[in-house]
Amino acid sequence: MLSLQLILLTLPLGYALSIPLSSPSFARAAAVEQQDPSPQFVGCTDRGYIQQITNHDSAIIPRLSNEACTMYCSEDSTNKYAYFNDKDSECYCSGEDYPASSDFRDANNSVGTCQPSQTTVTYLTSPFIFTHCVPSDSYSRSSSNGKSFTASSPEYCLDTCNTTPSSTIAHVQPTYDAEDDWWVFDCRCVSSRQRTEAIGGLFVLDNSQRAFDAGWAPEEGAKCGFQSVFVYERPVLQ
Repeated sequence: MLSLQLILLTLPLGYALSIPLSSPSFARAAAVEQQDPSPQFVGCTDRGYIQQITNHDSAIIPRLSNEACTMYCSEDSTNKYAYFNDKDSECYCSGEDYPASSDFRDANNSVGTCQPSQTTVTYLTSPFIFTHCVPSDSYSRSSSNGKSFTASSPEYCLDTCNTTPSSTIAHVQPTYDAEDDWWVFDCRCVSSRQRTEAIGGLFVLDNSQRAFDAGWAPEEGAKCGFQSVFVYERPVLQ
């Protein structure tokens, strides 16, 4: 698909200059730009989680930081997840082992920092960028437009939302489905450049400016964990 910038270059100069770059049509085109997949935070688990999901100690390698762990795991394209425990300096890469919603634990804050004793889980090829977590009691599913579904893994939520180019926001909530007795992730793909009552504040998606009303800020929200709503955005590329 031709980019808007390339189309503008092929137009007559006078016509191209007559299109305001801040117009709604340009904003919509910019909002649906695809980005390269990147490693993104998906949650925190217990300290011993790495030992639980692998029976081979040789698969666990020493690394001093989560960044070093994700970089190492990203070198192999078959890997989907990186697990890092800061306390033990353990790193584990996996192409199959995703965290179940029942394994999520409260992080240190709402912006993706696990506690030192916890294991940080990173999805290595996320099409969206993690921004923050929202308390479940301030999140209204009915007020957030878009496609809604359940999934068994965080990656399925994000990858499915990525198939809808107009979706600029993805919500992922680890939860429990009592009716079906199933640990799941509630997923929602939001096709809007703004969300308001869905998070209890105004969030402007321009890839640089985030404005919140009522004095609400990500750092003051829920600690990312079970039942929290993990918010991901697709960058608006100018």
